[in-house]
This record gives sequence, C-alpha cells and structure tokens, in this order.
Amino acid sequence: MAIRDVVVVGAGLSGLMAVYRLKALGIPTIWVVGGGIDRSNSVLAQGGIAAALSPEDSVDVHLKDTVIAGDGLVEEDVARGIISEGAQIVSHLVHLGVPFDKNPDGTLNMTREGAHSRRRILHIKDETGKGMMHYLFKFVSGVEKVEGRLVDLLVKDGEAYGIRVKTNGHTEDIYASAVILATGGYTGMYIHSTGNADQDGVGIALASYYGAVLRDSEFIQFHPTVFFGGGKAFLITEAVRGEGAILLDSKGERFMVDEHPMAELAPRDVVARAIHRRGGAYLDFSPIQKKGIDIEERFPHIVDVLRKEGIDPLKELVPVYPAAHYYIGGIKVDWWGQSDIKRLMVIGEAASTGLHGANRLASNSLLECVVMGYRSTFRAWWYATQEPHNERPRFDMKEYKNISPDGHLKGQMSRHGGIIRNGYGLRKVARKLLSHMENGNLPFGSQRWAQIMLSGATICSGWWRTESRGAHYREDYPEKWKEKKHSHITLKEIKQCLERIGGV
Repeated sequence: MAIRDVVVVGAGLSGLMAVYRLKALGIPTIWVVGGGIDRSNSVLAQGGIAAALSPEDSVDVHLKDTVIAGDGLVEEDVARGIISEGAQIVSHLVHLGVPFDKNPDGTLNMTREGAHSRRRILHIKDETGKGMMHYLFKFVSGVEKVEGRLVDLLVKDGEAYGIRVKTNGHTEDIYASAVILATGGYTGMYIHSTGNADQDGVGIALASYYGAVLRDSEFIQFHPTVFFGGGKAFLITEAVRGEGAILLDSKGERFMVDEHPMAELAPRDVVARAIHRRGGAYLDFSPIQKKGIDIEERFPHIVDVLRKEGIDPLKELVPVYPAAHYYIGGIKVDWWGQSDIKRLMVIGEAASTGLHGANRLASNSLLECVVMGYRSTFRAWWYATQEPHNERPRFDMKEYKNISPDGHLKGQMSRHGGIIRNGYGLRKVARKLLSHMENGNLPFGSQRWAQIMLSGATICSGWWRTESRGAHYREDYPEKWKEKKHSHITLKEIKQCLERIGGV
C-alpha cells in the first residue's frame, strides 16, 4: 500500500504554516509537536513580521535593506522571492483575521527595527509570535498530533522514509512519503540564549549526519538588548529602539551615534559588539514617552516582566547585554526547502535558504517561516500524490539514551566562539570538543551529541573564515575578503576538521 502521509516535525510558525497548508491541500499529515506550540521559539518572538505592505515601501526597498544587513552573503534571487511572496502571504493572514495591531483609522500599525529604512514591521503588541501562533492554531484542528522527541531519521540511500520518535517511554517509527523538519535553530550552544530549551539542535544534527550539508554555521546572531533577571535571559524587542529608545553607557552617555550612521537602529551585529565591548549598556525608554507613545499600551509584556524584576522602564534605565538569539546558518536547502536528502525538506531556523546572508535583518525570520512553510508543502504534495513510497524498509534500532548538554562547553563557546573570536580561542574550543568525542560518551541522537556536533560545525566554519563579516567577527582578521563565499560542512567532516585545528 502506498504511503501518502507527510510528517511535519516542529511546533513553531514554519511547521504550523506547513501543516495549515497541507490540511488545505487534503494531504494526510502527522504533526510531531514535541512539548507543544508554547515550547517553540516562535511564541517568544516579540517584535513582529516584516512585510512590504505600506504605500511608502516596496519589495525593492525591503530587498535592499536585507542585502545591506546580510553583509554580502544574501542570495538576492532567493531573498527577492521570499520578500515578494511573503508580502502576499502576510496580506492573506491579515484578511484571515490574524490580530495585528491597527491604527485608529483601521490601517496596519507598523514599526521599525534595526537596519530597516521603512516602518514595515507588523506586530501584535510585543507578543507577535504568540499572537500569531495561538490564532492560527485553531485552523489545524483535526490534524493528527504526536507529542514526542525526535531521535532519528529513517534514511536509506540518500532518501528519507520517515522519522523515529520517543514518546510515552517507547520508540516509534513514523513512515511518510515526505518529511518536513521545522525543529528550530541551536543557540543553546551558548550559556545565555533567548531561545527555548526545547530547541536542542538534534533535528539539524541528524539531517547533517545523513548527508545534508550545513551552510554558514559560523554566523550566530546575538540580540543586543537582553535583560538578565532571575537567572534568565529576557529579550527586549528591537521595536523598543524602533519607537525611539536609546542606548547609554555606564557614564550615561549615548554611544551608538559614534558607532554607525543608523545609531541604535544599526544592524544587530554592530550594536551587539558595541555593547559587548563596553561590558553592557542601559536602555532608556524616556524618548518613547516624549514622542507621546503610551509605553504600557505598546509594550505591555515587557513592562510587566521588568516591573516584576523590580525595574520600572517608565522611570528607570534598563540594564542590557547581548545573548545568543538566532542560528543564521543551517541545513542548505533549495527554493522549495528541499535538502540534499530526497524527500527531506527543512524550513525555518533549521534551514539556510540564503535569505539572511551573514546577518539576519530583524523580523525577516517570521517572514521566512510563513513563506517556506507554504513552499515546502508543494514539494511534499508532489511526493505524496505523484511519488508515494510503496515500501517500508526496516531500520536498525539504536540505543537512544539522552544526555544533557555540557555546561562547561557552553561557557567556552560563549567566551571563545561567540560575539568576538580569534584563532587562539577557536583552537581552545576545538580541543575541548575533541576530548568529548574521544571519551566515547556521546549517545547518538542525544542533546549532548547534537551540542558537540553543532558547536564543532560553528568552530570549524569560524576557523575557516579568516575574515570579519556580519555576525562573525575575528579580531585577528578584522577585514573582509574581496570574494564572497559560503562555508559548507557535513557532520562526518567535523572530527577531522577539529583535529587539524586542535593540533596546530
């Protein structure tokens, strides 16, 4: 009997959009949601979704901003397609009733964020991701959902046949005509991250293990303005600066005007490094009030969280420091989200489409999610209807023992593989990674296995890129190459690469 199901793994916005579209196409779908949509990174997205919908904006202008922010590595044909198609899909979501904030006259209320030259960010107060997810979730009722942890992919001869999950204490194989991985990125390789702990990188590592190529793993975006309270990192959306907030140093002096022509709205890598060099900064909300904007109305979630931590942003400066925020690289995919493994599509933060280049433009991530969620379903539809699987090959069972990530390695990655890097530090982390690989305690498919492998990919790619570009800054190589090149690596190449680095 032909296998016509499609399995979607991941409960964030890209996975949700894929499920939404598959349901509309009438394709039988199994949705692996892990701990549920509220454990995804998408619900944490505060700022909004970028779309060229205002009369003062255009696809060309949005593309130009994206290319500038991406610092030479944006694939312009890909970016133009996503930006153009994204505007149409976001317009559809508006008509569908997604409750984006509006002005008194009924028009969309749009804001600005870093490196945007226009107000093009649609938002739902300061909880846009949560608002979008909860509203759209009702449209996928009836789709079969599985709560479980992805531990393996069923791949044979470069072709995907399904996935293996652990759920309710036992291991289950789910066969499918196509697999759509929407498992998120992996900023959890660092001590401080704005992401959810459920984003463990296992999906990316598994795809790379079976032959999919990892591209641009050295580019990790650090969000400049993160408040640390109660032992947790709380992101303060860039839209706060888009509405007028400014950054001050320890002397109470504004410093971004000397760092970049766009000051506080410079690309994120520029702002993050400026704050990092100063050992932190303070966010001043008072210019927003002076513009007549009601901060409690515009940013209710941020105000509430900060007040619970004993800081009133209407009266006090808010201390901020950068934290790992977005995995810009990922599994290399084509226009439709197809990886180098047949029938395996990868979308969202887990994928490298070419949109973000060396530094993601703020709020382009949710835009990419909705577009690639849609696009991947066209390829999945083809596999399900025109080329369904007609067999269920057996796959060897492994021992799937999970081990948590290593905290000391996170510390080394934060110190030597984070915002500012150099050859000495990269070599030091490489040796630490090799010691983990050689002790033999790395169960396949575990969180620590993924941590070692993806940290290794970041270190290897960062060592190879002897230049400073976008989110990758080498203080021993501060200039840019004349030639613009992507990095590529597979998991099978990582140990050999680390041995070369660690042995230097």
